[in-house]
Amino acid sequence: MLLTILAVLGGVFAIQNVAQVPVTFVVWHTETYLAVAILGALLLGFLIGAITVLPWGMRARKDAKGAHKRLAELEAHAGGTAPAAAAKATSVVSSSRDRV
Repeated sequence: MLLTILAVLGGVFAIQNVAQVPVTFVVWHTETYLAVAILGALLLGFLIGAITVLPWGMRARKDAKGAHKRLAELEAHAGGTAPAAAAKATSVVSSSRDRV
C-alpha cells in the first residue's frame, strides 16, 4: 500500500516537473528534466549517506556477534542456567561477609 502511494506521488511529481533545466557539474554540462535532476540528486545523496554509514553498521554488527558469542560462552560456563549462577554468586558473597 505504501509503495503504491509513493509510486503515485512520484508519478505526479514527474508529470508536474517536466521543464528542461541545465545541469552543470565541474566541467560536465547537460540539460535534463527538472524531476530527473531532483530525483538524481536525491538518489546520489542517499548513496553517499549509505556508504558513509556502512563502516559503523558493520562494526556494530561485528560487536553484537562478539557479544552473543561471549554470552553463550558465559552461559555454558555457568551451566546454562542464569538463576543457579546467581544463587551461587549470592552464596559466595554472603559467606565472604560471614568471615569478616
